[in-house]
Amino acid sequence: GGGDGTAGAAGMPPSSGSLRESGISVKGERVGTVDWSESQYSDEDIMQRIEDILPKLFERLNAEAGNLECSINLAGNRLRGPQPIAALLRKLREANVQVSTLRLHKNQLSDEAMQSLVEHIKYSSQDRRPLLELHLSDNRLTEVGVRKLVEAAHKCRYYFAANSSPERRCRALWLRCENQRPQLVDPHGLLDKLQQDGLNVCLLPSKEFHPQTGKGRSAQMEAPVHMHHAFAPRSELRMNQDASWSGKDRPKDKGGGGGKGKYALGDWDEGYDAEPSPPPLRG
Repeated sequence: GGGDGTAGAAGMPPSSGSLRESGISVKGERVGTVDWSESQYSDEDIMQRIEDILPKLFERLNAEAGNLECSINLAGNRLRGPQPIAALLRKLREANVQVSTLRLHKNQLSDEAMQSLVEHIKYSSQDRRPLLELHLSDNRLTEVGVRKLVEAAHKCRYYFAANSSPERRCRALWLRCENQRPQLVDPHGLLDKLQQDGLNVCLLPSKEFHPQTGKGRSAQMEAPVHMHHAFAPRSELRMNQDASWSGKDRPKDKGGGGGKGKYALGDWDEGYDAEPSPPPLRG
């Protein structure tokens, strides 16, 4: 409870007429948010919301303003297949809206569903409105699905530091894929294989992390995909190079970030990367 008393009269579902209820908000006619998270929505429920509620977003965005962008949060639902994600992303592309952040963690997405994201990475970067953050921790991906995403980010030829501008940092795709169910057997092996195939990934302690220059760190930052250290938590060598990883807090020697919820340095995805800096080591 604790609402303002306007939502849902007795026996009535909450009105999707209220924008707050709809999960849609728009700032300054240009920046939108779609928050349909933590609602146990199925694929069918999301398809219904795309039809009934998404048009409200486009009504409130001003196409004349240009550079429209939107962050989407579908975390904590029961999404499985590619259709709802594909439909949602297609409508946003058709409306010339850049999806800056897409949060899909804590769902039931498998490798098959990644095809919709591979397509979006391709087409959105062709339109020069690329996806910048993709959150997929706590799903059902295997090495195959993760590889598809890394390949797509490399193939589209957009995510390189050359595309930085004064107001934007190196334009790598920030990709979170920890804690899959079942755990990935050998995340290090996957990263090694990707590297052998020319598909470099840079592991970082946070998406805001900026390395000291020199010692190849800048070259590492050039990788088109940046992932969190917790994806492959046994990379002792890389962790030791970074002051924010102390021996005491280093993840145990189990692949994939330990058991349920045991990400490196506390539950990183729980913060949804919303904070400007990583959480403190003690807490």
